[in-house]
Amino acid sequence: MLIRPPKRLYARLCPRPCVRLRARRLKRAGSIPGPPRLHHSNRRHNNVIQIENLSKCYGKQQVLNDDGVDTSLGGHKPFMENFNADNNGDLVMVKPYAFYTGMGLYSDKYAKVEDFPVGAKIAVMNAAMNMDRGMKILRDAGPITLDAATKGTCTTLNVADNPKKIELIDMDQIQTVRALQDLDGAAVFFSHMKNAGRDCRTFILEDKNSVNYPSSFVVKKGNGETPWAKPLEEGLRSGPVRKFIEEKYTGVFTFYD
Repeated sequence: MLIRPPKRLYARLCPRPCVRLRARRLKRAGSIPGPPRLHHSNRRHNNVIQIENLSKCYGKQQVLNDDGVDTSLGGHKPFMENFNADNNGDLVMVKPYAFYTGMGLYSDKYAKVEDFPVGAKIAVMNAAMNMDRGMKILRDAGPITLDAATKGTCTTLNVADNPKKIELIDMDQIQTVRALQDLDGAAVFFSHMKNAGRDCRTFILEDKNSVNYPSSFVVKKGNGETPWAKPLEEGLRSGPVRKFIEEKYTGVFTFYD
């Protein structure tokens, strides 16, 4: 069932990870403060957006599914689909998809995979989907091979060959950047590198499949074509917003068009 355009539109907005958008349907057009500036599309549709900082972003899909917010931005499409399957959710991503962000293998100690010593300690994320991506980066880099018979996501238990006896340490994704100080390497999201004030382009190896993890506004099923949802997506891909994102978050996000 379609929901009528809400009086207030709440959204947790990335690339700034702890942000809530509040928009009000007004008779007169207004400006849209705060990054990213969704002025050009939303001004035409009388959506006025107010940015509110939040203490944390965990569970934004659950909040959206429970009707606590009307839209969210930050997670990728496979994550949303996994959430729907595990929680009887009915979330959809507004099309066309805007951009994707990458994951890479980083090290503060070594410049090449070949330089990793025997017994090197490398961090991977403990969430199943993210661990799978990290394990495949390491597989592509060469220090490990994975069991070809593995179905579904790969974990640290699916290592078939590990000649350098790499020690894989799983941890929360937020901790992977900090782990670079103590460990020999880590699989890290570009966004976390940026949030830590580091250059995300300094990876040893980039995840080759990042393009398959699109991000855009997520809404409840039936709201994807509503008058308030489409302008948000339009604005996200508009020239001024794209320029802002590409300049402020250099290298973190890649637009599809």
